[in-house]
Amino acid sequence: MSGWGGARRAAAAGVVCAVMAAASGTALSHNADGTHTHWDVTYVVIEVGGAPVPETPTPAELTFGVDGTVSGFAGCNRFTGSYETDGKTLSVGPLAVTRMLCPPAQMDLEALVVAGLSGAARVERDGPRLSLFDEDGELTLTMKRKGSN
Repeated sequence: MSGWGGARRAAAAGVVCAVMAAASGTALSHNADGTHTHWDVTYVVIEVGGAPVPETPTPAELTFGVDGTVSGFAGCNRFTGSYETDGKTLSVGPLAVTRMLCPPAQMDLEALVVAGLSGAARVERDGPRLSLFDEDGELTLTMKRKGSN
């Protein structure tokens, strides 16, 4: 019967995680050890390298899917790729990016967003904010959950 108790605890832990994720607006998938492997949330980029993002016609945003895909709009073009996370580290696979031409300010923002996402190694979550850091610990992107203040 001890196996049944373990299964009950695991099921209860899964329910608690699901409730917490629902309350935070983020769906999560987990490894057997409880670490997060994927999110289901959209973020709007608000800072690049610690500097506020200039106003653009359409804000840069990233959607991390529970299926392990990351996609979005980088300032001019759309992109898609894959990612893995354990809640503290982040690994982003190669990104496929469309190739439209936009005004220079939007192209510059896009280059920084794609580089910041591609070079991400560590994440920090603070309420609705998600910050990405590169392997050297430098802040690359700060985002807020879409729809949050």
